[in-house]
Amino acid sequence: MKKLTITALIGTALFFGGCDDKPELSKVDKENNDPISAITYNLSDPRGQTLTVTETDELDFGHDKPYTLVVFWATWCPPCKAEIPHLTDIQNNYDNIKIIASLVEKDKSNDALLDFMRDYEISYFVSNTDDDFALSKKIAGKIGIGEVKTIPTIALFKNGEYVSHWIGPVPPEMITSKLESQKSQ
Repeated sequence: MKKLTITALIGTALFFGGCDDKPELSKVDKENNDPISAITYNLSDPRGQTLTVTETDELDFGHDKPYTLVVFWATWCPPCKAEIPHLTDIQNNYDNIKIIASLVEKDKSNDALLDFMRDYEISYFVSNTDDDFALSKKIAGKIGIGEVKTIPTIALFKNGEYVSHWIGPVPPEMITSKLESQKSQ
């Protein structure tokens, strides 16, 4: 009976405690401000541009602009297509923002995506990599929605820190209003 109790206690502890021998991947050496085993997401645009998003305490989007607007979308999504001209206008009218459109569509060839981008005159960065799905999970967790279930989903970051997000079609004035309000902060 004693053996059974001890076995049950060990089993319960393992079940509820879990087994995880992975190191903490998002630690930062605060003294030197150096990332320790930071998680990276390698993004590439079919035009040959690349970005490396690095996760430590915040997200480093790999560019020099203070704001990053991350858009999760698909080429088959009518609301996503409708937002393209608005996103292009935002990219063109705000020199302090980088738009990263992260394609969450499986098996889209870069050639087909490049044709789509030409047809819709997309001038901002469009990522088409396997890391897009992992990045969507990470950002969904950071903005408190668990996972990206509805597209478009848009998240705004300032210097890698979360500011706001929108799910579904969003009037461009909501995004520009948020950007304008951030200027005074």
